[in-house]
Amino acid sequence: MFAIMRQPFWSGTPVCITSDTGIWIETTADCVVRSNKCTWSSNCGVWVGGRATVIIEKNDCSGNYGVGINCVYNSSGTITGNVCHRNSIHGIHVGGKARFRIEHNSCEDNTKVGIVCSGSSNGTVKDNSCCGNEGAGIWVTEHAEFTVEHNRCIRNSQPGIGFAKSAQGIAWANECRHNEHVGIWVADSASVNVLHNQCHENCHAGIAFVSKAKGEVIGNSCSGNQGVGIAVANQAEVLVERNNCSGNQATGIQFQESAFGAVCHNTCENNAVYGISIQDRAIALEYGNFCSGNQAGERHVWLEKVSG
Repeated sequence: MFAIMRQPFWSGTPVCITSDTGIWIETTADCVVRSNKCTWSSNCGVWVGGRATVIIEKNDCSGNYGVGINCVYNSSGTITGNVCHRNSIHGIHVGGKARFRIEHNSCEDNTKVGIVCSGSSNGTVKDNSCCGNEGAGIWVTEHAEFTVEHNRCIRNSQPGIGFAKSAQGIAWANECRHNEHVGIWVADSASVNVLHNQCHENCHAGIAFVSKAKGEVIGNSCSGNQGVGIAVANQAEVLVERNNCSGNQATGIQFQESAFGAVCHNTCENNAVYGISIQDRAIALEYGNFCSGNQAGERHVWLEKVSG
């Protein structure tokens, strides 16, 4: 059983408790879905597809056996002020070619990810609380393109925020703290600018670019992490500029393997290993950095010898 939303407005009704899908919206519907309770469904709390245009706000989509709110195909609209807790998959998923503003939602304690953006979807993920999820707090993947700003991603079992595959976007002014992985993770061929985030006390690095990821890391604070403050590895290409990487349990800023980029005007103080480390086959232009009080030394260069 599911409900097909074709009305212009549906508000304030507990919908389809313990059914297949709480609210189902498709075709070219133009709807407002407000203040409903869509819980314990065997699939999704709210599902939106087709070319529907929707405003989904102030609903409780918790405890479903699928995704709390799932918007796919060519749907568009806003997802605002919803509670998506303890779902068996994700709190919110936007995929296909969907276009959405995802704002002021609480996506906590889900079995996988708090908010996922996949396919060729695009939009904004802003001012959400994504905490205590068993996957990442926010995950942007495939060919999705999103601005991720002012979110709180705390105590997740995977990265606070992740960009993977061919995703593009901006991570701006987010708080990524106490995650069991990296604060902000950029991997594969993703292209992302990471600007003015607070990445503190994560179990690995504060910010990491790996694989063939590209981007800029500017104006972030990465302190108290159990790994490196900012890590650039594999074949990633990154500009690292005007960041504060202090008090980490490893090095402040580290380029390794075949990473390439520049390290400019950063502050790296009181880290447990080096202030800045360039190693293996990495190439990084360094200038204008301030390094002080690092236990193993202010700067470390160990380049692998290439035979022949």
